[in-house]
Amino acid sequence: MLTPDTAIYNSNLEQSVQPLWFLQAKKDEEFAKKNGRLPKDYSHELSDTFKKNGDPFVTVDILNGQHFTLKPRELWKKLESTRIGGIPILKALANIVAMRNAAESSREFPAGYNNHGIEHIDFFKNHTPEIINILAKSPGETYTNEEIDFANTFAIYLGQFHDVGMIHDLRTHAERSPDLLRKLIPGIDTADPVLWNFLKLGIEIHDSSSMSLNGLDAKKLFMYWKTGKTEGTPIAAENLAILNALNNHPKARAVKLAYVAFFLTDKIHFGEDRLSSGAKPDEILKDVHAQINANSSAPLITHMDNKLIIKLTHKPYKGAEMAFHEWKTQMEIINANRLLAAQAAVEVIYPYLVIKIDYEEQGSNRIYRYPAALTKLPPLY
Repeated sequence: MLTPDTAIYNSNLEQSVQPLWFLQAKKDEEFAKKNGRLPKDYSHELSDTFKKNGDPFVTVDILNGQHFTLKPRELWKKLESTRIGGIPILKALANIVAMRNAAESSREFPAGYNNHGIEHIDFFKNHTPEIINILAKSPGETYTNEEIDFANTFAIYLGQFHDVGMIHDLRTHAERSPDLLRKLIPGIDTADPVLWNFLKLGIEIHDSSSMSLNGLDAKKLFMYWKTGKTEGTPIAAENLAILNALNNHPKARAVKLAYVAFFLTDKIHFGEDRLSSGAKPDEILKDVHAQINANSSAPLITHMDNKLIIKLTHKPYKGAEMAFHEWKTQMEIINANRLLAAQAAVEVIYPYLVIKIDYEEQGSNRIYRYPAALTKLPPLY
């Protein structure tokens, strides 16, 4: 298990024990200041926050022993009222992630390294409940209000903490995030081991690199939930035990609903707010993913009959403009990797729900509809 190692942090004023991720974050903070890449709302010094208050993964207990028992609204209240150095803990951690994303992206990934800061976790807060509601009311489904409530509670843990491991780095974040969550909410791993084991596994496999490490992707997971069978490489015995234990748990239906909604929400977040902080037009032009995000409004989600419709709107970005046709073509390529995979996984559980993608040109009535099940764009309608 990966853990945040500790090291000695030296300053002119004091000597205190600080985690290694903090020392790297300090370097990134200095780098980001020099290069104008701090998050837009970055209003506090990491050094001040952590020198005065210590490592949040040691000093903070967000729920004070309340784990899977809180209603969604109560859980949000707890999360948003917990502070470190006067700063809400979720915002503090998200700012660190966004700042590290910005610094790391400018060194290694050009501007296309997606921002996973406050905008990303706010996207989950705003859209996952909506998607849960659509899935729960799709044809052939009958969920109780209690199941929908718990699905929203479980989805909060997934949405708000699946990327917290990025305070370390991109490559290991999916493995580190569950351990950091366990530290922020002590006892969550023992309050209900079945739910915790799946929460941990679910966070680990949201990332493509961790999927390969675990030998378990979302489609294989959903297929097993639906049929009790697997295709291709067998699921590892350890993971199979976790899935079987969940299947026998009274909250199983709600947890599965939460995870499908979380997985889909994660894959549809495109838009300008996903640009790493401080990205400049000349940097954006170096990376097609960055250009797509720069030239996109945040997606709109609607529901009609048995269709979940995701509207993506073209919005030219000054200095890094992409023509509508080029933007749409590149979006389809990206969607082939993200949304097609998401739809294939979701349809296993919800076979009567159809995911459609609309591409809209800003200032025009032209809308192109792209059924995610197809590989060629249908005519204009």
